[in-house]
Amino acid sequence: MAEQSSKSIPILVWAYTATFTILLFVVLLLFMKNPIPKSEAFYDFNAQRLDQFVKHMDTQTIGVVVFGDSRLRYALEEDEVLAKQIENRIQKDVAVLSITNNWAIYSDFEQLVEKLLESDISLVVVQEELFAKERASSASLLVWRSFVIWRLIGTGPWNPGDIDHKQLQAEKRCSVLRENETIEERKERISRWMTFDPMGENANRLQEMRNKLLGRGVAVPILRVPVSSAASRELPGFAFDDNMNVLVNQEVFLDENFCDTVHMNPVARAAYTRWFVGQVAMVHRRITN
Repeated sequence: MAEQSSKSIPILVWAYTATFTILLFVVLLLFMKNPIPKSEAFYDFNAQRLDQFVKHMDTQTIGVVVFGDSRLRYALEEDEVLAKQIENRIQKDVAVLSITNNWAIYSDFEQLVEKLLESDISLVVVQEELFAKERASSASLLVWRSFVIWRLIGTGPWNPGDIDHKQLQAEKRCSVLRENETIEERKERISRWMTFDPMGENANRLQEMRNKLLGRGVAVPILRVPVSSAASRELPGFAFDDNMNVLVNQEVFLDENFCDTVHMNPVARAAYTRWFVGQVAMVHRRITN
């Protein structure tokens, strides 16, 4: 009798293991279908920034919110500098809030953008690639693994994370980038972090949100951020037709004015910011006339 009982134990172990594996697989599918943010800490930090930004605006202030990835962060001066330059162009009070994330896709910002539907923001500028980026399977697995570790033990890279999010939003130093990265190495990193699908889930959700903002009278220009000549020739990407109101800088930026293949250095950033300020001024005139 004891011998029969001892033989049945492995069967129970296998049954429990199989059940756990199936449940884990189902949970994984759910997460893959509805991607979780890369970091709850990123959302919490920027939700507070956005709430404070909206709270301190009044009817006389032009509110400009900018969403994008690290290339956009390196392409524009600090928010206070941007606001001052736009104020000088349109002669009205301006507040600017830039929210960026490394290897960003729209789902990183979705909850934040939804907050704007209840605000008096005038312009929401969206980087063009957010209409096409999807998180690659390898990156989704990495995010999911980090999330599960955090849920199980309450710590780890997902939340609160090993990133200082205040510093992340201000980081524009070339020295923290892989300045000697080749195009081939950049391609390999892109393939690990993202895919491009202009008909994908993120693109569809972002377009729906853009339509809602437009319906409330918010201008939502789309911004194309230049890259080096080699990157523009060889890196994967996506470009809209002109009828999508894409802001495109026609100026030629020298390759020496990029930290690496895609991130601008201070010289290019100053020039691009001057152009961006002019574009915002033109959009403002269009929506107020």
